[in-house]
Amino acid sequence: MLLTLPWLYFILKDKILFYQEHQQVIEILQQKPASKPLVVVVPDYLFHSRNYFLGYQPTDSISFIRYSEADSTAGQNVQLLLINHNLNHNPSFHQPGEYEHILEAAGQKQLHWKSGPLALYEL
Repeated sequence: MLLTLPWLYFILKDKILFYQEHQQVIEILQQKPASKPLVVVVPDYLFHSRNYFLGYQPTDSISFIRYSEADSTAGQNVQLLLINHNLNHNPSFHQPGEYEHILEAAGQKQLHWKSGPLALYEL
């Protein structure tokens, strides 16, 4: 009986990162036709795991930058912003003050895709 408790916990616990939804949005981005590479602003955890979501295949069609670098990207033609609303106030995934300006910008932009707490905005 004790061996079933960890499995039961993982089955019943709330989703936090929404990996399947992240994979879904990455696949959508890879299929989106573009004359130049897409530049996507993403949270740090997704930036560090981008190779996993891209299947460890190099790609010239998508470029990712971190929330913390979004202000210094004026010349990079940022086109999309991915936000996981489930993590907005979780200090394990964001540094304090790192993403508030990103959320403000997203509120004024066009929503391109949404699944659960994940939202992709066009900038």
